Amino acid sequence: MSRIKISKYSYVFFLILLILATIDGCATASKNRQLVKNVSDRATNGMRLLPIDPPPNVVLEAYTRSKQSHWIDSIFSQGKFVILDDESVWKIDSTESEKTKSWVRNEKILICEETYNEYIFYHMLNIDSQNKVQAAYIGHSILRTRIQGHYNGWEGNNIYKLANGNVLKQMTYQYQNHYSYSPEAIVISYSGAYFLLVDGVNETVGVIVIQ
Repeated sequence: MSRIKISKYSYVFFLILLILATIDGCATASKNRQLVKNVSDRATNGMRLLPIDPPPNVVLEAYTRSKQSHWIDSIFSQGKFVILDDESVWKIDSTESEKTKSWVRNEKILICEETYNEYIFYHMLNIDSQNKVQAAYIGHSILRTRIQGHYNGWEGNNIYKLANGNVLKQMTYQYQNHYSYSPEAIVISYSGAYFLLVDGVNETVGVIVIQ
């Protein structure tokens, strides 16, 4: 049986390419971390959202950075939501949130995309723990803050005052009782609309900015 011979020059050339790819990957990761830091800094330094008119219909929006390396920025609502380094927000399938509950910040993530009958499905693979869960892309975080004072859930047309000065009004017809004081909150942008995610709550709610 014949064997393929690899010259030492080819080996050296391959090694140089590998080093250059590693350097480029580290630079990209560093840039992403700085981007997340900048977004967090703006949010905690009084960043406010401008009021906009909600779109008449929310169109399904695809995630554009699948099959790329990511890392976990934070876990919300005991594993029911995962926020990645690019501020993308993912809702975990209810039957698999026990797995993501134990995930921690900075673990490496790969988003796998599948298409079936023109619908896109996503799986989130935790490279460090080797756990794979089904997840839904629900938009990008554009503001991280807290609810000001008492939070009692959703009652149809609630008004929410945020710690950064914004005031939000509930727009989608949803009811859920959940009490907490000054919980963490994330405003998510998806297909031109805003949604509010409150830590400890299992669902998001559509909102508009009124102040």
